[in-house]
Amino acid sequence: ATEAAFPVTAGAVLGALASGSSDLRLAMAAGAFADVLRGGPDAQAWSLTSIRELAAGTDATPDRLALLEMIDQAIALRGGTATTAGATIATP
Repeated sequence: ATEAAFPVTAGAVLGALASGSSDLRLAMAAGAFADVLRGGPDAQAWSLTSIRELAAGTDATPDRLALLEMIDQAIALRGGTATTAGATIATP
């Protein structure tokens, strides 16, 4: 067996992710959101806003809407502004 190693840049991954399927982006957003919530070391590269943008898709499935709502709640709890079901929620 032969092993090969290839460098992978963040730009290459994000570019591929942006052109990925809606389901792939939802799965990646769910994983990134979980990593941010648990304070994982790799989570420092993510913001809740960027995760929300990744999770938002053209299909309004119950799973997607539930994840978006949880992300919005996390943004609001951290003192930001979140959008839920078309309404803007601002925290004092």
